[in-house]
Amino acid sequence: MNDASKPVCLIVCSDDRPSELAVVLSPKVTVYRRRSKEKNWNYSVFGQGEWKSTKETAVPKNVDVLFFHTGEGDPSGIPGDRSFRKEFAFSTGGVSATEPPAGRKDAIPIQRRFPTGGCPIKPRHVAELLDFLNGSRKEQPTFCRHDETVPSLWALAIACQAYVSAGIGYGAIKTDDGLIKHLGWDRLQVEAISRFSGRLSDLWPRMQNNAWWQSSLGFCDDTGKTLDADKCQAFLARLILDLELDVVARNELKVAADADLAEQKVDDLWRFLNSQTEATDILALLRATRVDPSVVANAYKQVKDLLNQR
Repeated sequence: MNDASKPVCLIVCSDDRPSELAVVLSPKVTVYRRRSKEKNWNYSVFGQGEWKSTKETAVPKNVDVLFFHTGEGDPSGIPGDRSFRKEFAFSTGGVSATEPPAGRKDAIPIQRRFPTGGCPIKPRHVAELLDFLNGSRKEQPTFCRHDETVPSLWALAIACQAYVSAGIGYGAIKTDDGLIKHLGWDRLQVEAISRFSGRLSDLWPRMQNNAWWQSSLGFCDDTGKTLDADKCQAFLARLILDLELDVVARNELKVAADADLAEQKVDDLWRFLNSQTEATDILALLRATRVDPSVVANAYKQVKDLLNQR
């Protein structure tokens, strides 16, 4: 028996992607699928990790949310005898935001790519979806956005790798250090690590100073001594966007939904990030007056975990 207290979702897609989506949604949502098999459309319901065939009459007439694949004839399987409060369209290459997906003017395009094995909707997004369905969230869920390049996270990852490389070349970090495993360099030959790390060894003394990190990440001036407020605002705002915390930030900072976070006070942006567990170790690195390998290791692990979620 379905849980009547849960929102109802229908996924129209004839390949394996509904299973990926159902695994994410099913703890909070009752999930049905409609697919074409030998040119016959049939329904199933997701439960206990698998699909079970169900009768058409068992699927509610009023469905909270529809997800549908835009290609391979799948839109023709969207039932015309049911209503949908919200519709989302997905595709292997992402869905264009410039025209109605499959001619359905009310459908919201998921611009992120949805290849098999790469569901763009993560468990962290489910709360956003539910809030969007009940009207408490006005902005579209963040999984609708175009794929993000997460430049702040990649910049942090590269800076951490440069730090370790320089430390090896300088002799301050050993090639069997745990930090090497964090980076995945333990699969490289020692000679290969030493060869490229030697080129950065001269930077090691400077890397112990926080000014090197701030300058490398682009929010100090060229001397690396004077903090540039505008650049700092831009970086912190970008970090908030990359962490997909912009809606939370706007709510906590009491700014309009369309406000540019890069125009908020630096102290306010720092204060907000300091309150977010997603950024604890990253902030420890950015705020450290003296940097040591353990601080870099923790920050890199957090950055890596965040990138793996994308």
